[in-house]
Amino acid sequence: MTTPKISVCMPMFNASRYLRECIDSILAQTFTDFEFLIADDGSTDNSVEIVESYTDPRIRLIRRPHDYIATLNCLLDEARGEYIARMDADDVMLPNRLQLQVDYMDANPEVDVLGGGMIQFGEMMENYLEFPEYISIVELIDKCPIAHPTVIIRQKTLKSLNLHYRPAFAYAEDYDLWVRMVKEGCIIRNLKERLIKYRLSDQQITSVHSDSQSHLTDKIQFDALRWYIDKSYELLEQDQAVVTSEKDLTVIIPFLNEGDEVLNTVRSIRKTADNQVEIIVINDCSTDNRDYGKELQPFDVRYYNNKMRLGAALSKEKGVRLCSTPYFIILDAHMRCYDTTWHNTIVDTLKANPNQLLCTNSRPLHIDKQTGKIEQSCNIPPSFGAHMTFTHDRYLPFVTWSILGSVIPLLKGSEIPCIYGAGYASSCNYWHSIGGLTGLIHYGCEEQYLSIKAWMNGGGCQLLPAVYLGHIYRKLNAIPFTLIGILHIYNYLILCESLFPISIRCLGNAILWRLARRQYFQALKIVRSIGRNHIASYNQYSAHNFQFILETNNVHHPDDVILTAIKQTEKDTIRQIIQFYSSTTSSGVCNGMLAGLITLIHYQANNPNNKEIKHLINTLLKRIPSAIRTTEVTFQDGLSGIGWGLIYLISNNLISESFHKELLLIDQIISEYPLTEVITTGFFNGIGGIIAYVATRLQFSVSTNTKHNLSESLLNFFDLRITEIMNNTDDYLTYNFALQYSMRESYNESNTISPRLDDIFMPLKVIPEYIENQLRGLNGYDGLFIKYLKFQKYETKQI
Repeated sequence: MTTPKISVCMPMFNASRYLRECIDSILAQTFTDFEFLIADDGSTDNSVEIVESYTDPRIRLIRRPHDYIATLNCLLDEARGEYIARMDADDVMLPNRLQLQVDYMDANPEVDVLGGGMIQFGEMMENYLEFPEYISIVELIDKCPIAHPTVIIRQKTLKSLNLHYRPAFAYAEDYDLWVRMVKEGCIIRNLKERLIKYRLSDQQITSVHSDSQSHLTDKIQFDALRWYIDKSYELLEQDQAVVTSEKDLTVIIPFLNEGDEVLNTVRSIRKTADNQVEIIVINDCSTDNRDYGKELQPFDVRYYNNKMRLGAALSKEKGVRLCSTPYFIILDAHMRCYDTTWHNTIVDTLKANPNQLLCTNSRPLHIDKQTGKIEQSCNIPPSFGAHMTFTHDRYLPFVTWSILGSVIPLLKGSEIPCIYGAGYASSCNYWHSIGGLTGLIHYGCEEQYLSIKAWMNGGGCQLLPAVYLGHIYRKLNAIPFTLIGILHIYNYLILCESLFPISIRCLGNAILWRLARRQYFQALKIVRSIGRNHIASYNQYSAHNFQFILETNNVHHPDDVILTAIKQTEKDTIRQIIQFYSSTTSSGVCNGMLAGLITLIHYQANNPNNKEIKHLINTLLKRIPSAIRTTEVTFQDGLSGIGWGLIYLISNNLISESFHKELLLIDQIISEYPLTEVITTGFFNGIGGIIAYVATRLQFSVSTNTKHNLSESLLNFFDLRITEIMNNTDDYLTYNFALQYSMRESYNESNTISPRLDDIFMPLKVIPEYIENQLRGLNGYDGLFIKYLKFQKYETKQI
């Protein structure tokens, strides 16, 4: 019997509705050397009769009892072809599918599995889907990027590794198989061409068994991520044989698929620094089939090829560990050096103070599409390092350039809050002392992680204003891309869990929970199980507290149009604020009396001689005891918000009064309130705002070593229900403070900080033409005005 080139393997179960269309599309393939195995999985309709009506000798029907995974494995065992092509009985194979895949597999014998694109179709719709060409464990961690009915598999690979579908992963059996194959070193690719028409219907596995499939997907992804982390750090420990060198500086260049730019960058280094520096080039598993090692031989570099894609973070960490010099600088593989002294400046600065992070100035470049020449990007404003934002409208912390002329609080000279981009340098000893990038995986958060540790350690970050390195940006004005995936979220969680005080840690968690809930829980599970082996302890850094980090990153850009506009209308704004809060009948912290008090006190801090403001502040302070008599306990208008607002003012030293008796009374009233009657898990008018007060009050009590009056019955109430509240709420602020409350047993003076308006409020980002009363308050224009007032304090300290 002649052995066919391909075994087309198709299970079917009650597939009669679309079966003929499917079979006909396979028999009409332009490539004809195949056997067609159809395994009936216990159908109760006329599917078998339809198959038996065909006389094509390539068709072989296998009848089996209903057991989906066993039927799939039967097909694998029965297949005789060199390749196994999967197909589902309700899809349509496009005419040249098999020809395209055979040609590719024959030409690329190292490839074990080949999928491709497809056309999704159903009632009144059609959609084209393409998948990533190169599939590694990284691509498999977030989703399954291979369409099962498009794949062709090299049969000898399955046989040699004894691979089958696993019954425990029914309905996600293909995803499980791909992950296991990649772990074994198999190579998986996708063609860009569309290979099938994939039918959407309510009878698909993804529809009928969605809950089971989702559960198994989570399990597969957890296993894949855990394996990737373990394997990454295992590989990191290899290639550690450090050669000796009498030079002072090593240039580390990790890269992926950079093409000619790797050589251009190295050539630029050698042209300006000659052989006075060591160069380490790390290829992070490029897939462009270039022999970079051979191409780089003339430049006297130490070249390393990662056995698995480690990503930017661990490739950089690996480079530092391989250093044979006391100092290093990390560059991207698309950069340019200009003068012949840049390396000497770095070495001299680090010799004077090796315990710091340095950041070079960046000269933005781009490649002109028409001429191919590299040109300076004139429309990108010059920067002065970078800073981080700790607000809840984006990942926390988010890093962005500090525009030249920005106001940076507390720092002096060339100090900057955060390094950013390529071109940062340090001593190897200092890098290792703060743990470098150990703990992170793949890509993301490197600059934030290093900068926070450097400042908390006391070394800090400094810009080298005279050292300019050209940096080719792929797109002009492009914002650095942000991934919403498990790997990226994992890195943010490492920062949260290792470096942040409790309130910032929980806010960071809540933001990730809001942006990508499923991936967040997957990453959190890993961090809690193995991530702690890689993270530093918050308590080990003591040179600067986190309040310092927050304030130094409260950067004001000189071209901020909104803040400039507020400055022009400052007098009118304060007049309107006085008028509104002098007459308001609400006492709340959002847009009532407490909101006005907070706004006016911030204004007075900048304008201490304004007698009218001082008088109104005193009037509002005297109204606080009577405001506490309200029976409302919500955050929006009631005692939870009032109490939180008082703690905010006291903790941040904005008032001298302690309001100790008033806080004790608020504690008592909330303790006696029938919380079971609060039916919503929302924040401003639900249980979330009450939890916010309780969690903040407990942290305040610990940090100030003062007593609270929250009853044991109240705390027991939340102890029993806090997990349920977190599971049921859709409000990320509720989730944030519920998470804070759940950590109450770990509160101490070192991990609690003063409350911030940014923890809760998200004021307007634009100035309305008319500021109506409903736009007042800390979530409105007044919150934006306070941001302006905080920046105004530092206007005389421009860089």
